[in-house]
Amino acid sequence: MHLKSLVQTINLGFIDRDGGIVKRDYSAFPVCIKDLANSVTLESRTEQTHFNEISEAIKKEGMYNPLIVIANSYKNWEHATNTIAPKYVEPYDGDKDYLALFGNQRIKIGLDAGYNVFDCMLVPIWQEAVVLSKRLNWGYKYDQR
Repeated sequence: MHLKSLVQTINLGFIDRDGGIVKRDYSAFPVCIKDLANSVTLESRTEQTHFNEISEAIKKEGMYNPLIVIANSYKNWEHATNTIAPKYVEPYDGDKDYLALFGNQRIKIGLDAGYNVFDCMLVPIWQEAVVLSKRLNWGYKYDQR
């Protein structure tokens, strides 16, 4: 089953190192769980703040935002795990195409509900993942939809 996001497209503007403006459009696309690596253990996501509320919101209304992913590489995984407590780190899996940067709680919730395909947005670099996450969540609160 496919867990689609309500948000399907978004655009962002960035200022590059030379002071120029870069505009980028993002579109959600489906990714099968077999192609999706995690930096954190999914079991640990249930301990996160608001996990139950997010789970209930997804069950009632669907997934609001897509997951944010980056190309899976050891360097990206290492960057993703450098501030995570070792007991929560998922071992690197180089056989998968994408690394989930934002949305691990939604993956856990979706898998528990029987989904195996998730809408994602792909970023080329870490900095864009952070900006995209902030933009997707700007003004959004799971309890105020």
